[in-house]
Amino acid sequence: MRRLLSLFAVAFACLASNAFASDVSPIVQADERIGGRSLADWEVAWSKWSFGFTNSELGEKTGCLPQPSSAPVHFLVIPESDDDVNAIPCTVPAGSYLLLGEPQIYCTDIDPEPAYPTTAKGLARCARHYWHQLTDPHPRVVLDGQPIPNGYVVHTRAFRFRLPPRDNMFDLPGVRRGRAAVVARVTLLRPAGSR
Repeated sequence: MRRLLSLFAVAFACLASNAFASDVSPIVQADERIGGRSLADWEVAWSKWSFGFTNSELGEKTGCLPQPSSAPVHFLVIPESDDDVNAIPCTVPAGSYLLLGEPQIYCTDIDPEPAYPTTAKGLARCARHYWHQLTDPHPRVVLDGQPIPNGYVVHTRAFRFRLPPRDNMFDLPGVRRGRAAVVARVTLLRPAGSR
């Protein structure tokens, strides 16, 4: 289980962004689909992507990590730190949606929580339980110095993921595949110019 605790603010510094249009929300709404995917589907894609990095890569303060090649969404990750405010400096292609899949709680069969079975339902119950216990209910998100609405809390189905064989986030050598369920606050920003 990953316990991502209170995030009081997340500051995006994305060079491709523009000021918001006052009549359009800067974030994708809970019932919208982007590229045929719901917010929960994008959170699964984001989680699989983030599980694929080594601890060394996730610990870098650069903000931009290699991206899936054909997705209309650019994934962002908060660098590992104990700070209450985290900045993500990142230059992204114009026309990209930006997704932050954190804060999140995930439960896995690789690092099981003893009180919950590693079935799909057990992993989902585990993530829901710790979400309510451990996360900040009111994180602040700032884009280019302007506060924007928080994203939406989503609950994913159980999904399979792959880890690097060394230096993975669970510090388990040789473990390459697992299954997880996630509860996260997903913030999916519209492309610059459509806000």
